[in-house]
Amino acid sequence: MAHCADMRQQIRQGTPVSPDMQRMVTYCQHMDHTMGAQRGRSGPY
Repeated sequence: MAHCADMRQQIRQGTPVSPDMQRMVTYCQHMDHTMGAQRGRSGPY
């Protein structure tokens, strides 16, 4: 899921977000939440 982190960084830097990219970000957030719940918040962040 490294690409999720990359995308978030680009968005923070002000890169325009296409609808396609926005969908991916939503998916990433969902995955982060799911993984975080399973792992007890120990992650790569």
